[in-house]
Amino acid sequence: MLDEVRIRWLLRSPGRRATLTEIVKERVITTSELVKRTKLKRQTIIQYLREFEEVGLIELRKEQKPWIAVISNDIIEHPMIMSILSTERVPTIRKKLVFTHSWDDFPECLIEKRKIMSISFIWGSKELVEANIRDALLVPEIVRELLLFSLEKGLKPDNLIVRSLLDIQALRERNVLLDNLLVIGSGLVNKLTVELQRIYDLPIGFKPIGGRDLYSSITKTAYLSGDEIGKDSGVLALLPNPWQKGKVVILVAGVHASGTQAGLMAILSHLRAKRGFKTSPITDHPIANIPIRVVRAKRSTRSWDYGRIEGFEFLE
Repeated sequence: MLDEVRIRWLLRSPGRRATLTEIVKERVITTSELVKRTKLKRQTIIQYLREFEEVGLIELRKEQKPWIAVISNDIIEHPMIMSILSTERVPTIRKKLVFTHSWDDFPECLIEKRKIMSISFIWGSKELVEANIRDALLVPEIVRELLLFSLEKGLKPDNLIVRSLLDIQALRERNVLLDNLLVIGSGLVNKLTVELQRIYDLPIGFKPIGGRDLYSSITKTAYLSGDEIGKDSGVLALLPNPWQKGKVVILVAGVHASGTQAGLMAILSHLRAKRGFKTSPITDHPIANIPIRVVRAKRSTRSWDYGRIEGFEFLE
């Protein structure tokens, strides 16, 4: 039971209100991000978080650095707290995430009426941050494998439809979103990645949704940009398309470009495995049994002198 009297006393402070508002917005957020957003000193943020934890507003994960604040589910719809913060409730566009396919269904799920395979590659624009050119590596190989796969399935060459667009065009011309999509890059470079996370509460996603730190609610693990393991990691997910029933969205987004490239390499390996080669297919999450994974570029083979990683592995 929440101590409403003490919570009211704590939230008289503008600094505490601002801090809790940011936590409520993101649900999971690092202390570094809170310092950046609120402009408060780190020591002050730590003090506030400890107070919030004492009264049950948050759970504080201290086993990783920076610390991570996770909002308590009890306060999301608590009328007193919401009225004090004057924060918006969860947007009405948010949809419940119900997975419609497993990774074993890919790429067969791209084929419509056994005749046409269609997919649109969505890259990040330069309006937010210039997308790394390394995000485009491996895409030609993926398209080649899709073509060969479709031919082996009896499709005509002209019935493989591949488009390549920027995120701003996809969001401006909404008919683009009605296709199967392969969205490349985190919310730092790709606005569609942000939009997807506004709609779906991903079990593995970026916190904040426009940032680069990755958090798994399945294993309660953060993959941080400054961490030796986290910096080369990324999320790889096969999602239902929220804009068009029956279509899918493949999300490939890294903490850095190496994580994005690891996800693309995993897709390439999967497509070749589907064609009978001795490469590794993508499987569903080993704990949650859903088609979302954390992938990582192998440190032992990563060399940016050449601009391309040479191997990948799954962390979960």
